[in-house]
Amino acid sequence: FEEALEIADNILVKTPDHDDFRIVAFALKIDIQQQQNKADAKLSNRGVMVSMMKLLNMHPNLSRYWILLAQEYLSSGQPLHSMSCLNLAKQFSSHIIDLGVDNLMDKLRQDHPDVKFDTYTGAE
Repeated sequence: FEEALEIADNILVKTPDHDDFRIVAFALKIDIQQQQNKADAKLSNRGVMVSMMKLLNMHPNLSRYWILLAQEYLSSGQPLHSMSCLNLAKQFSSHIIDLGVDNLMDKLRQDHPDVKFDTYTGAE
């Protein structure tokens, strides 16, 4: 894992002005970090979340990563942040490809009936 992360980091360092390369490097880094977290449950998911946020900061139209970030927030016990990510995934989603965002939002509401998602403003 460490060698693969080093390669992804080298791509990021060596291509600061090439967003396409950086997007691919972040996608690689996210995949590596997710596999690393699966292999060692004691690891924090913070690294993968930071990588997702950096990728989404560069290119917010990548709904798939909003969904993945929502799943990370949910696994961290933060359903409100998860719903915010799903709202952004829906906002940036393609009308051609259905990623099932509405179903994910419905399931989140069903799994957390005590959370008032409709009144959430983002300020805590």
